[in-house]
Amino acid sequence: PATDGMVRNYELTVYESGSGRVLSSGQDAVTFTHPGAPGVAVAEHTETPYRLDVTVTPVSNKADRYQVHRKTGDESLLLGTYDLTTNEAGGYDPFVVADAYAYGNSTSMVGGDAVVYTAMPVYTAMERAQSDTENQGQSASFATLDFLTSVAPNADQSGITFTWDVTALTHAGYDTLRLERDGETLTYIPTDAGSFTDTLMLFGTAYTYSAVMVENGVDSWEQSATAQLAPNGAIQATLISAAGDFVLPHQTLVLTDAADGSTVVSATTDAQGQLQTSGLYYGVSQQFAWQSESQALVTHEDLVLTRQDWNVDLGYITYDTTLVALEADSLADSLAVTHVAAENALQLGWYSVGSTGGEPVFTNVYRNDTLIAIVVDQTKYTDQYATLGTHTYRLQSYYYAADGSGLYVQSTEDEDGNLPSLSPINDFLVATTTDGIMEVSWTYPTSALVGAFEITRTNQGTGETHTVTTVSHQTGTAAYYLLDSLGYPGADYTYGVTAHTLPGELSELATDDETYPTVAFADAVASTTAHAASGDGIDVEISLVSGAKALPSWDGLVLIGEAGEIIPLEKFGAEYITDASGNELEWFYPAISSSAGSVELAVYKHTDEGLFISDRNPINYTGATAPNPSTTIPTEPTLASNDATLQKPVLSASKDARGKIMVQWTYPEYTEVTFQLSYREMGTSTWTTETLPNEQRAWLHENPTAATMEYILIADYGNGELSSEVWDYGVARTYQHIAGYVRDAERLPQANVWVGIEDHWTLTDSAGFYRLVDLELAAGTYAVDYIVPGLSETPLRQITLTDQQQVYSYDLEAEFTNRITLESNQVAEVFAVAGFADPVHLTNEVRWSMNNTVYTGVKVYQNTRENEVADLRNGATLLYTDSLTSNNAGSGLYYVVPYLKNAMGELEFHEAGAQVLESLDYPVLTAPDHADAFSNEEDGTVVLTWAHARNNVDGYQIYRNDYLLGEVSADSSSLFIDEVGLPQQVYRYSIYSYIERGNDVITSLNPITLDAVYPAPGNLTAAAVNSVLVEGTALDENALSITWDYPAQASLDGVVIYRGLDSIGTVAYPATEFIDYEGLPETYSVYTLRSYDERDGKAYYASGIEATGVFPQLQMPTLAVTHPQFDTVTIDWTYPQQGVEFFDLFVINDTQADTVVNTRLNHTAEAYADLFGEGVSGHDYTVAVRAGAERNGATYYSEVVSQSKLHEFLPAPQMDIACEAGDQEATLTWTMETERMEGWYLTVKLDGV
Repeated sequence: PATDGMVRNYELTVYESGSGRVLSSGQDAVTFTHPGAPGVAVAEHTETPYRLDVTVTPVSNKADRYQVHRKTGDESLLLGTYDLTTNEAGGYDPFVVADAYAYGNSTSMVGGDAVVYTAMPVYTAMERAQSDTENQGQSASFATLDFLTSVAPNADQSGITFTWDVTALTHAGYDTLRLERDGETLTYIPTDAGSFTDTLMLFGTAYTYSAVMVENGVDSWEQSATAQLAPNGAIQATLISAAGDFVLPHQTLVLTDAADGSTVVSATTDAQGQLQTSGLYYGVSQQFAWQSESQALVTHEDLVLTRQDWNVDLGYITYDTTLVALEADSLADSLAVTHVAAENALQLGWYSVGSTGGEPVFTNVYRNDTLIAIVVDQTKYTDQYATLGTHTYRLQSYYYAADGSGLYVQSTEDEDGNLPSLSPINDFLVATTTDGIMEVSWTYPTSALVGAFEITRTNQGTGETHTVTTVSHQTGTAAYYLLDSLGYPGADYTYGVTAHTLPGELSELATDDETYPTVAFADAVASTTAHAASGDGIDVEISLVSGAKALPSWDGLVLIGEAGEIIPLEKFGAEYITDASGNELEWFYPAISSSAGSVELAVYKHTDEGLFISDRNPINYTGATAPNPSTTIPTEPTLASNDATLQKPVLSASKDARGKIMVQWTYPEYTEVTFQLSYREMGTSTWTTETLPNEQRAWLHENPTAATMEYILIADYGNGELSSEVWDYGVARTYQHIAGYVRDAERLPQANVWVGIEDHWTLTDSAGFYRLVDLELAAGTYAVDYIVPGLSETPLRQITLTDQQQVYSYDLEAEFTNRITLESNQVAEVFAVAGFADPVHLTNEVRWSMNNTVYTGVKVYQNTRENEVADLRNGATLLYTDSLTSNNAGSGLYYVVPYLKNAMGELEFHEAGAQVLESLDYPVLTAPDHADAFSNEEDGTVVLTWAHARNNVDGYQIYRNDYLLGEVSADSSSLFIDEVGLPQQVYRYSIYSYIERGNDVITSLNPITLDAVYPAPGNLTAAAVNSVLVEGTALDENALSITWDYPAQASLDGVVIYRGLDSIGTVAYPATEFIDYEGLPETYSVYTLRSYDERDGKAYYASGIEATGVFPQLQMPTLAVTHPQFDTVTIDWTYPQQGVEFFDLFVINDTQADTVVNTRLNHTAEAYADLFGEGVSGHDYTVAVRAGAERNGATYYSEVVSQSKLHEFLPAPQMDIACEAGDQEATLTWTMETERMEGWYLTVKLDGV
């Protein structure tokens, strides 16, 4: 890259190779035009999370890399380096860099930032990458979403208040804020609240406050600011001398840090010896000490300032100094102590002429030798804090002479005074008001000071006492009136008034016995009717007694439903009113069980002793739409009536097992039958039939094709004899569960709200949580209804269910608030706690609701306050799940306690806002509900099957006679096969359920037990007898093959094979074939196969199965005869290795009709060869072979195999005569192709003779 307008010179020179001579050269100059800086634009996206999209538009076709930075003030952050690829035109397309907010990332942008983005081009196609720093693209300054308008101390320094721009956040789509102090969560708060005040910080410490947008559970945007409160520590004290208790005015002291002795501040007492300091910083907690300037000893109580106690009055502190006291006259004479009944106090009076020069006169007042007050220029003192009884008083008066001449002192003699008991109240009256509650009244003098009056109510029947109220002593009027609206109607009470004196003593001044007025249904309700509502449910119409709604004697109505559920209706709920007078109400009740029935209505009242419910008024209804049953019961089909003399089985099919149906029947054991079990889906016509053996009495239908199945059973005696049919239906339960919270628009949980699906209804608990359990709904989309108590409007929500068992978590937002919880800016309280023993997951669920979000977290304790089991921070789901840890766990007790984490890092528990859930019984871990033990004689095993109704267990443990045989996972089949029992033994089988909790396994307390006789080993199956073919041919070998299969579930060691009654062999498992070479040829044979199992050193045999076959005729040998030499015949034959004992070999001279070879050879091999060399040339021969076997004393032969052969002639010699003319002799020579001969015949014949 070059600066725009730069001129560059280029020169090209051509050289001759070798010599280097310049051939030619040329020059030119070029002026560069730089393409300029890339474009940079910023777009805001208020999403989850908040982000800025930075679009970079390249202008150079050569810069293929860009570095994008964000600048905030003087800080620059590299967002990333981006390599580009060219487009089809050879340039580069614009690209977008997303700069998104990230919570906890110190480099993330935050609210109120002014940011500038730059994009620097980088050229990489050079010897080294070149950054074009002079041509960086830069965006305009962009202000991020600025919503935090102020974080500042309150004017009275009582806290630090956040304020934010509600309009800006609402427009951006954010509705929830999480407020933090130095990273610790303070609260979650709706955006439209506009402000929040933190009152738990340290005074004098600076904090960073952050407001974090939370949308759909994601931290989406943040803005922070720093603020602090001024130090507020204050100390007051009166300085007196250690000797004499003399006030020390104008004395300078030093306040020090008790830890290191450093000086904090100096202070000087005023003319009355008072010390005043303020604006002290103490952090979390700091201990101080007073010293004199000369570091003389100053004695006082421990002086500690804390966040909870930052203003300390030490009272009197002593300075170890010596003062010279001079006697004075007439400073304090004639002390008198009198009881002032009107003030409930002792008054001290004395005579004094004062100081000689008008100096202030200090008088120390002692009660029982304890300094209780120092008064200045007074001759009277009223002791309002003396306890009842006699006390001894004395005075010490003194002054400091103005001329400095000394300290003048005079003391009095002791004087006793007696404070008698408080005067009783004679006009204490408790009376019934016209509103049906109690009024309490009395009078008490305004000048007779007491701290407060406590009014109590004691139930005469139970002895339980409640405080009605505590009122402060009045100084403006002597008359007291208050109302008691929380008594239990009809109860006999003793009311009492007790005075709390200023020194803290209690004195009962009066009592009154009264009966609390009763409340009857007719006091509030004039009439009721009920009629069918449109759709499901009924409308209950209620007419109130005119004027009754305003009475404080009752709080509302309760509807007692058909299932006994109690549903409250607040009497001032405007949404239930149907007329202008407010006395006509309409209440919708959806959970009816039939078209006609009744509900009950009563009046309720909150009392100190629990909820009072008046007499109940029944309300009948008819003509309602009855709900559909969750399970349709099929109609029994027409059954076949067969032989009436044959007993019918008794059939039953389970209707409560989860995902399975256990079909069981009874039938006499002494019969010999098979069972024909047919089943079909309800409402269909096609039956499927299973044939089951005589000994079986149950069949587990593990994966039925429908929830409801029909079954027909017949006992089959064979030969067409059948019992009559019996029928039953079974139901495989799905047990769907739908659960969730119902909250209003402010996310407050709504208690006592109806939630329903397909005629199934439930009420939310006190935590606003609902559970629709044990549903049996087909897969599909359903409307979920919710109804705030009393309202017939039914807003719809949609939910999709599958046909699989599962729990659906589904929260609903109600369109009404039923004012169960009260909003408050105080520390949050646990409004309500609810428990649920979950039988599916075997847990206790503890849920609760809070009445606001001003809390740090909630701790859960189990059984005792020392056993903490959960600590849930603000924002977490208000749920503690207590898993079952024992098969006899009993019940659990749970404490739910909210807390705040203050600026000192301490947890401040809000005990008054805690709740206790008592005695929540753990769900019971149960064994299977149905089980069967089947002695399978075919396999020689015992087959256990079972079905479980509800528990979501991890598996099952199988015991036999209290010995663990094995475990079966709940995810596999509900089947266990015992393969190792001893035949004819009776065993007791026990099936336990178990769950896994960490490394522990918990089994059900009790099993389901079954007895079964262990059968003999199972018989083999598929026994067959077949011919054996000679290998490589289609010819039968002299043998039979006996084959079989082992039972699929049996555990066997082998098979014994019998031919007739003779054992002919044993075959070990797992071989499935035996070849019999010893059978009688062409004889029908019966084979018996008996499987066996060795257990405990003993063999147990099955009854055996038979197979038959005809043993084949002995096979003929395979013969081959050759004549390799003129005088030699080679005889070859083959035969299988087994099956015969010998062979007979014959060679017959057919020309002479003479058998020249007849020999028997033992069968020892598969191939044989024999030579015959005695043949006569030109004669015909036949070679024959047969196989033979000895069986049961008889000899059996195969057919003879033969082959004919002409014996070859002896070949002629080849002769030569050597003779010359005139010779007298000739030489004869000859050759012969074989030497297999005995000699020569030589014949010489003279030609012509």
